[in-house]
Amino acid sequence: MLKEPVILEVAKDTYLFNLMGMQSPALIVGAERAMLIDTGLGNVDMTEQVRRVTDKPIMLVLSHAHSDHMGGIGQFEDIYLHPADIPRAKAFAASHLVDEAEPPLPQQAFVANCKAQFDTNPDNLFVIPGGVLPDRYAVHRFHPLKPDQVIDLGGRQVQILEERGHTAGEIAVLDFQSRILFAGDGLSSRFSVTAADIRTVYGDLLHIRAYASAFDRIYHGHFGALKPAQLCSDSIALLDAVLKILSDALDGTDPGQPAGSEDLRTRSYGGVQLYWHPAKSPSA
Repeated sequence: MLKEPVILEVAKDTYLFNLMGMQSPALIVGAERAMLIDTGLGNVDMTEQVRRVTDKPIMLVLSHAHSDHMGGIGQFEDIYLHPADIPRAKAFAASHLVDEAEPPLPQQAFVANCKAQFDTNPDNLFVIPGGVLPDRYAVHRFHPLKPDQVIDLGGRQVQILEERGHTAGEIAVLDFQSRILFAGDGLSSRFSVTAADIRTVYGDLLHIRAYASAFDRIYHGHFGALKPAQLCSDSIALLDAVLKILSDALDGTDPGQPAGSEDLRTRSYGGVQLYWHPAKSPSA
C-alpha cells in the first residue's frame, strides 16, 4: 500500500499524481502556467506536489464538485469549474474552513462532510490518515468554465468539454498536445450518471466522440489510465460502449436491469458497467 504520493509523467510535461491508490489528479504544464485537474481528498498538499514538477503559476480546475476531487481546495484561492457545480463547491468550502484554534479539521468531521456529498454512504470510501490540511485562504473565488472553452497555458491549449451526468457540472479536459482526454469521473469502465437525464449525458458524450481524432487515451479521476497507452483504439471503444448503453436505454431497446433499488438501473456492455436513474430518463 502506498504511503506517499507518486508522480507519473504520462507524456511530455503531463503528469498524474497517484494519491495512495485513491485519486489521480493531473497536471498539464504550459510555457506560462500549469493546469491542475482536481485535488484529491485534501490530505495531500497538492501545491507542494506540483512544485516538485514546476514553479509555474497553478490554475486549479475541478472535474466536478465531489469531495474526493475537491477536498484540497483550501490550498487554492481561485477555483475553476462548471457553473452548475459551483453552488455545491461553495457549500463544501464554507463547511471545510478550519478553525485556526484547532487545525487540522478532525477526520470524523471531514468524513461526514464528504459522505454528505454522495447519494450512497460507503463506509470505507474515505480513509484519511491524520485528517486533512488546514485552509490557506479564508475566501475562495469560484470561476465558471464555459462549454468548449479553450484555455491557453502558454504555447499549449486545452479544451473544456461538458460531460454532465456524474454531477450536474462534470467536465472533461482535452489536452491537444498529449492527445489525452482527462475525464474525471464522467467516463470510465464503471460509473454512474445519476445527476442528469440520460439524453443530456448521451448528447455530451456524443459531442466528445466528435473529438475522437484528437485523443488516444482517456484518463479518469481514480487510479490512472483506463487502458495501456499502446491500445489507443480501446479508449474510443469504451466511449462507444457507453454511447451504445445510453442509446439503447433512450429508444427502449434495452432499458437496463434494476440495480439494488427501483430508482436505479444498470447495464453491462463492451466492458462497461453503467448506472442511471430511470426517473431522469426522458423515456421514463
